[in-house]
Amino acid sequence: MDNCKLCKNRLADKTGSHLIPHFLLKRIDNEIGKSERNKELGFTIGELETTSYFGQSVLPEKLNEIYGELSDDEIAKNSIPLIVDHYFCTDCEAKLAQIESEYAKTLIKKGIESKIAPEISLLFWISILWRVSISKKQGLILKDKEEELLRRILNKYLNLKIEKIDFHSLKKDIECQNLSYRLIRCPDYSESEATYLFCHPFHKMPYSIILDEYVLFFYFKKGHVDNLIQSFFGFENGLKGTGINTVLVGENKIIYEKKTFKSCLENLVNLLTANRFKSYDWLFDEAHKKMGGQGSQMPALLKQNIVNRLISDEKQLGRKFTFKSLVIAMYEEMKKYAP
Repeated sequence: MDNCKLCKNRLADKTGSHLIPHFLLKRIDNEIGKSERNKELGFTIGELETTSYFGQSVLPEKLNEIYGELSDDEIAKNSIPLIVDHYFCTDCEAKLAQIESEYAKTLIKKGIESKIAPEISLLFWISILWRVSISKKQGLILKDKEEELLRRILNKYLNLKIEKIDFHSLKKDIECQNLSYRLIRCPDYSESEATYLFCHPFHKMPYSIILDEYVLFFYFKKGHVDNLIQSFFGFENGLKGTGINTVLVGENKIIYEKKTFKSCLENLVNLLTANRFKSYDWLFDEAHKKMGGQGSQMPALLKQNIVNRLISDEKQLGRKFTFKSLVIAMYEEMKKYAP
């Protein structure tokens, strides 16, 4: 067993650790109407496939409704990407839970001001960014020195009791003072609409994350603020010049109306869809050439037939787009044209 990724001293004996706090994650991937743990019904959207996962407490009839009949092998291989084992020790897990519980109180604060100590809010968002990065599976990976900086801050200041956090030293810590962030929120959006976790793999100034009804822009240096405004599905519009949150300033949010927030999320979905079909297009052409087809590109009609079959099969089987289902659809359509 490895040592804890946070303190680096004690054994990482904790299992079932959430990389994203449950109070936010449940609003993204839990079974509709369920808020308890182990009720996940989520999907991971990759370049070529969309895979699914489910919690241990989801009833078999619900699994059958969503996925069709699952094989024993599919059930055995099921894993939830944002829940991990042996990352943290029991103490560090409890410290992270303390900061999460304190920040969760801000959910009822639906105005601009979160009305929480800036030290708490900064530690909370640092913990999110750091855990996303150390997973190495969500697209966003910090530079080594940035990841280590956040680990040191968390390890130094988190405590098993909120009231024992050294707020005075935290405020005076120069490394902490250099960190800042902006936060967009659309209150109650997740009550009626689908939400996502999306971490931009290329943005560095700032690092950019969509998490449920929040959008986080995180800066490691004061010089990064407004130095470069990168396209982020429309969320970057009007961002420049707005106030930033620091260890010295209480958290303020940029409040979005549902219509605007939804429009930006639709831009995200459209981009993911476009990238998926670009990848498919390349794969179709490569398969066409390998199979000895004429020319360098598969005929457009054949491509469309493969996609149509894939969509039809997914509806019938209740599965999501997997690479295996794509290959099957390609094979079934391409063999119609085999000599």
